[in-house]
Amino acid sequence: MTHEIKEGVLIINLSGSLLTDELRKPVAEVLEKNLSEGTKKVLIGMRDVKFINSTGLAVLLGASSIIRGGGGKLALCSAPDQTKQLIKMIKLEPMFPFQADEAAGIAFLNA
Repeated sequence: MTHEIKEGVLIINLSGSLLTDELRKPVAEVLEKNLSEGTKKVLIGMRDVKFINSTGLAVLLGASSIIRGGGGKLALCSAPDQTKQLIKMIKLEPMFPFQADEAAGIAFLNA
């Protein structure tokens, strides 16, 4: 996991397989720190995510809860087709708006 702020948007880039909840705590810590500092727009980059299961989805749901609870806005970008299909299948699209890439995600969140 890496993170940076661009144009007022916190970008968290995930990678590998999201099969365990090992990212839950680091993601939550980055979100809580940045939300407390005033960064309310979050883009989760998934270009390098190879696979996601229900535990990985729980990490994303936890992130969404933290962001929305802090008055923030969330989007996903560069998500693999498998991830998009999984999120659509369980009807979570409203919580995770998909953007094509980082630039589109930043524009969406800053609109």
